[in-house]
Amino acid sequence: MSTITKVAALPQCDFCTDKARFDGMTTYGPWGNMCEPHFDTYGVGLGTGKGQRLVEEGEDVVMSWGELADLNHGKQVELFGFCSCEDLEPHEYPYEDCGRA
Repeated sequence: MSTITKVAALPQCDFCTDKARFDGMTTYGPWGNMCEPHFDTYGVGLGTGKGQRLVEEGEDVVMSWGELADLNHGKQVELFGFCSCEDLEPHEYPYEDCGRA
């Protein structure tokens, strides 16, 4: 599971009326949509079993080094519409799930 997911529209935070930037497990146990301040207070982190950052369609994706390290071919295509493998020589491929592998 990636730490970033694109959505058509950002949902409302389950704790307030702001737009949610995260979907994740809370310190209370249940999952919820959270704005950044509420994620910082009640979120348990990002990653499998923890949560993901929400990015609205058409919005630029800014990634942390950790998120970049978690990329694979499918996630690059989903987030950016292309994969960096398209710029490589035919015998080179950076990801195991690359269709050229």
